[in-house]
Amino acid sequence: MSDPLLVSAASQSADMADVVRKRTETLIVELSDSGRSEVSEERAAGVHLRIRVNGRVGMAGATTERVDTLVAAAIASASVGDPYEFHLPAPSSLPSVVTSDPDAATLGPERLADLARDLLEGVRGDRGVAAVWAERCTGRVEIVNSRGLQAGYDTTLVGLGVELRDARIPELVWARVTEAGRRVPDAAGIAELVAEVRPLSMSRQVQLDLSPPAGSRVCFLPRAVGALLRPIQRALQGQALLFGKSIWSGRMGDSVVDPRLSLIDDPLVDGRPGTRPIDDDGVAAHRRVLIDHGRLHGYLTDLMTGARARVPSTGHSVRTPFGPPRVGYSNLRLDASVTDSRAPASALGDGVLVRDIVWPDTGHPMSGVFRAVTADSYLVRGGEIAGRADRLVIAGNIYDLLQRVAEIGAPTRWVGARRMPWMVLEGVDVRRAS
Repeated sequence: MSDPLLVSAASQSADMADVVRKRTETLIVELSDSGRSEVSEERAAGVHLRIRVNGRVGMAGATTERVDTLVAAAIASASVGDPYEFHLPAPSSLPSVVTSDPDAATLGPERLADLARDLLEGVRGDRGVAAVWAERCTGRVEIVNSRGLQAGYDTTLVGLGVELRDARIPELVWARVTEAGRRVPDAAGIAELVAEVRPLSMSRQVQLDLSPPAGSRVCFLPRAVGALLRPIQRALQGQALLFGKSIWSGRMGDSVVDPRLSLIDDPLVDGRPGTRPIDDDGVAAHRRVLIDHGRLHGYLTDLMTGARARVPSTGHSVRTPFGPPRVGYSNLRLDASVTDSRAPASALGDGVLVRDIVWPDTGHPMSGVFRAVTADSYLVRGGEIAGRADRLVIAGNIYDLLQRVAEIGAPTRWVGARRMPWMVLEGVDVRRAS
């Protein structure tokens, strides 16, 4: 059954209906410097139907093309669903953005293997064991509703990844770095990924048995900065901020972080993983300023969250076949009005440099309090990397730390769907993992 026919069938029993259909095909090539190679392919497809009957919303999903029973399942769901009053978007012009690339869409195993080999040659070392992978994902997103909206867009995503392990202790991962975008990476892009791995990993030849003091200066590189923003992202979602669950609830316009920082969700950046012309509710995508020079400026909502809070949707709905719609980010940018052009270690002086962190599965990220293990960290003395410091535990409150920013690095760089600077933060608790 086609999506317009599905919506038409649902509308006979409901006062509104909309459908989101998604499908993807992913091809992955994995190589290692031990000579191992592997090619795998994955396919996924799903459809999500939402209806409203007598003011109550029901939903149903499926992962196959046989969706005739979806209407009955959605009606049954609506009989026990929550009441919502919201209007589906009407057809409108959509922004023109690059979500797919013809060259990327035709990447086969041979070209993916070439990309993986180029990456492997760049990171291969005498002391490490390297594994690399290259993948190509193509897809299609379609949105149809009972107000006549029919929209869709194609997607491509090309990802590269590398993992370095200690040749003497294989379970010890020195570095794990990934990158993804809508287009095929060129030689410069591969070189940038290699450069991110090699200079720091070389310093592991000096292993220092030192414990940094509590309250250290810590330089977080862009990947780690992106991870640190996890509590901030939760705090800026409408279901938290608008209903008193966020530490920033009721503080619109107040200064909440360093005044040099601005945070923007931008689905209209060509070629990034989160780029889209329309969200899964059918609302046209647009750039959204969340923090403007340190001041709380905005939040993200979808249609259902906006209905509860009596505010418009910001166009940030994400829907999967099973489960309710949720508010999701697209491409997140942390911009700085004043930056430091020095190398990160030089700007840090003495302290700890962290490339990435691993969040625990436990805890309450909304509070801003974190305790995480560094995935890749180094001790810095006098502006020079002195040696690798494996598995440090860093802790603090991200809301407090973002008001104690010592240095902000230039230029910012994209890491997947996030564009981040490096930052030196004061007063981070740093200890050896037990």
